[in-house]
Amino acid sequence: MRKLLLIISFLSTSLTFSQTEINGINYILNTTDDTASVTQITGCYSGDITIPETVIDSGTTYTVTSIGNSTFDGCSLTSIILPNTITSIEDWAFYFCGSLASITLPNSLTSIGYGAFYYCSFLTSITLPNSITSIGDNAFYNCSSLTSITIPNSITSIGYETFRECSSLTSITLPNSLTSIGDRVFVSCSSLTSITLPNSLTSIGLGAFAVCTSLPSITLPNSITSIGDSVFADCSSLTSITIPNSITSIGFGAFTGCTSLLSVTLPNTLTSIGDSAFNYCTSLPSITLPNSITSIGDYAFRYCTALTSVTALNPTPITINANVFQDAPIANIPLYVVDEAAVTAYQATAVWQDFNSVTVTALSIEDFAITNKIKVYPNPTNDIVTVLTKIPLKYKIVNSLGQNVLQGKLDENHNQIQVSHLAKGIYVMSFNSSEGKISKKLIID
Repeated sequence: MRKLLLIISFLSTSLTFSQTEINGINYILNTTDDTASVTQITGCYSGDITIPETVIDSGTTYTVTSIGNSTFDGCSLTSIILPNTITSIEDWAFYFCGSLASITLPNSLTSIGYGAFYYCSFLTSITLPNSITSIGDNAFYNCSSLTSITIPNSITSIGYETFRECSSLTSITLPNSLTSIGDRVFVSCSSLTSITLPNSLTSIGLGAFAVCTSLPSITLPNSITSIGDSVFADCSSLTSITIPNSITSIGFGAFTGCTSLLSVTLPNTLTSIGDSAFNYCTSLPSITLPNSITSIGDYAFRYCTALTSVTALNPTPITINANVFQDAPIANIPLYVVDEAAVTAYQATAVWQDFNSVTVTALSIEDFAITNKIKVYPNPTNDIVTVLTKIPLKYKIVNSLGQNVLQGKLDENHNQIQVSHLAKGIYVMSFNSSEGKISKKLIID
């Protein structure tokens, strides 16, 4: 009886599906719903191909609804036109189509499968229709000629390594519907210069933007609560990062190897900084640790060789390992704390006591809110000093004799001061804004 049922099942499947070749294109025909799927042929497809909306076999009209698994795997296609009846492109459909330069995706398309356009290295552009609801992992992996892409509002998540090694991709538009970016989605997109993360985004996967070596800045939306492991690792052109008050943790190696990083704002909601989080941030001039910090991981600021000061706003020092500031010049720089009681506490605590000095910061409590909104670099300098700010400022530069040697106004677009005419020495830069006052040391060498 069991054998009989198996035979009946096999015969039923055979009757439901059949295969045929029409005008050089191979199809699997579904006789149950009269649909057809484009499939592989003996040998390989090549040149320019147009897929029809329907095909006729034995007097029955079939609607072409999908491109099957590995259909064009390794084929020498140059272009393909898909009909408005196609709803799915299956896994590996265009894998290693190294000559494919253009493809038009129809408005009927709802899904793109795993690795569908993997290594389509000649593909320069692609428009994703608003009908699409899912993009498979690795879908555009190593499409190294792809320069831009717009993700439609129908997409809520981007999967694992979807655009990995798209090395010509300069910009990408993400929709307000997007809630998650998967692991290593944009890793090694080495030409990416701008990206706007929508306020709908709630999670960014491991290494999502790692080795995006042309990305100069990034602003994280308030919808994000944590920065995952290696998210911006080795983004060597990244100069500034704005971290919102929603962030409570920074993961392992999140900014490791960001060798151009000059400014980072750590919010008062941050409680933990992971191992190696800012490892090898060799241009970072200063860091302010908010009062909310309860843990700092091993090697968090290792090789931050440009540090000129560290400010700790927690009056009670937290316990850290000696390697947190390994190979950073803490023996030569000051640690600033909030009051005299904190000075005593930090001077008596391992690692913190290794700073050159522990002194009360010149900032008042009210001014802590704008501490990280103003960054001065390079410092030391002998030519031009740049003041990174998003708020209008009045500034004053005073020499060691208390004499006012320069003053003026600054804003986000006018932020450079010529100081080459000033004598070598240590100066104090005072900034006054609607949000408070701060002072910073300036060294002219």
